[in-house]
Amino acid sequence: MLDYYHPKILEFLYELSKLDRYYSDRELSRRIRIQGEIVTSKTIRRWFDFLHSTCFDYHPYIEIERLGLELFYAFYPLKKGVIDSPYSTYLNVSISLKSLKRVITQAYWIPVGNKDLMSGILPMVQSFYSKEVIVGPLHRMIDRNGNIRVLDKLSMEQLESVKRVLSNLNRIEEPKMIKAVKRNPLIIPVAFEYDKEHWSSIEVWRQIYDKLGENAWKYFRKIKKKSKHVAIKHIQLTLRDFSELGLIKFMNINYAPLEARNHYFWVYFSTDRDSLRFLLEELSLLAPFIYLYQGHEKGKYLLNLMIPNYLLDRVLGLFLDNSSIIDAWLVDYDSSRPLWNREWLKFSYHQAFNPEMVEWKSVSEKTIVKRRVKLVLKKEKEDCCLV
Repeated sequence: MLDYYHPKILEFLYELSKLDRYYSDRELSRRIRIQGEIVTSKTIRRWFDFLHSTCFDYHPYIEIERLGLELFYAFYPLKKGVIDSPYSTYLNVSISLKSLKRVITQAYWIPVGNKDLMSGILPMVQSFYSKEVIVGPLHRMIDRNGNIRVLDKLSMEQLESVKRVLSNLNRIEEPKMIKAVKRNPLIIPVAFEYDKEHWSSIEVWRQIYDKLGENAWKYFRKIKKKSKHVAIKHIQLTLRDFSELGLIKFMNINYAPLEARNHYFWVYFSTDRDSLRFLLEELSLLAPFIYLYQGHEKGKYLLNLMIPNYLLDRVLGLFLDNSSIIDAWLVDYDSSRPLWNREWLKFSYHQAFNPEMVEWKSVSEKTIVKRRVKLVLKKEKEDCCLV
């Protein structure tokens, strides 16, 4: 019988994280081995059904620089209220280990060329390149109770992951929209509808049409007939081209049962490249998921990893010995929970993009900050609400 931390489920998640795009159940059956054995497409479908019953997201992480966007992270006092923005793509409440106060951590995808504007809107905002990821062998690092096992040494796959991440940091391109978007603007809604979702092309079309109505057809080129069938086919063909266009950076996995027993810890720090390599290798022994963002400012990085509380002192020690910590945060899950919904976490491309001109609309403080919403913390277990 399957359970959250069954070794086969964890190894399946690990294998999914190594892929470069979506594959059908039949294709997965040919590509992956679990515990050294072939897995049938029927079993793979059963595993996906189980995962979806547990709060599971599996989707392409898009290299947004190739769509003409820049990533910004802002850290601002909770008392100022949560910024409701169509450009927001990540949001939580964290506790700063520097100030010992709650802050809002919020990510934005902003059209290129607006760094000064963002700095004027929010005092503590930094620009970063798209994140890199290191996923450890989950079936070796997670026990049957969902607890993290510390590894004695790294596997060759983990060492290669560290090497790949460092190599990618050396090949970073400046944000610029690729020409393929001009030929096929449908790339924009497809990219952002699949973000944080493991949806079918049928559901993606429903989401696009719900947002845009008949204006959805402005994203299509050279179609003879407007129909649901035609739209779904074009969505499938567009997604199929993502790997070739270099839009998929990796396949991202979010699995709530793992997150429920551990903490997400954020560190903003500066270091040299050799120390960064050492940090990534040492952290890979401790954390099954590591996300690294390289700052536009040389030598600065933002890192997010999942760890249990008892490893926090060890992780902090590694950063104190091998970097200069600018700030660090622990995610406050209870306070963040009301913010983890599509309204707050999904980038609103339908408000930000002009499909006829095939360009991002100009931005201002008014378009970025629609409103500020007060987050009220309560003493009960479900301890916060938006007002």
